[in-house]
This record gives sequence, structure tokens and C-alpha cells, in this order.
Amino acid sequence: MKIILEVPANKAQMMLDLLSSISFVKVAPLSKEKARRVDDLIEAMSEIGEIKRGAKKGKPLKQLLDEL
Repeated sequence: MKIILEVPANKAQMMLDLLSSISFVKVAPLSKEKARRVDDLIEAMSEIGEIKRGAKKGKPLKQLLDEL
């Protein structure tokens, strides 16, 4: 299982050291670009959930393509 943690910058090294000390945990920090992509993906999935629940209205595909 993969888990993404958001940690304040001033506590990041402490968290990396702690996690690295656990034998069954692999630590792989994300680059800023990959972290941004993950955040964008999480936001998109949240928006899809809102659309499915009817809390937000989606755009027709044609309108989306026309905006590109």
C-alpha cells in the first residue's frame, strides 16, 4: 500500500528519519513537480465525486474540448 503524507517543511526531515527507521517502510520523497501532479489528481478526483453526488455540475465533453 502506498500512502502520501503532507508534512510541514520544518518537520519533514524528522518525519523522513522516523519513517526510515521502520524496517518495513520504504521512503521515497516526491519531487515538487510530482507532488503538484498528485495534488492536482486528488483535487480532480474530489471534483468528480462532487459531480457524481450532484453537489456540482459537470461540463459537457464538447464544451471542455472547445476550451482547449
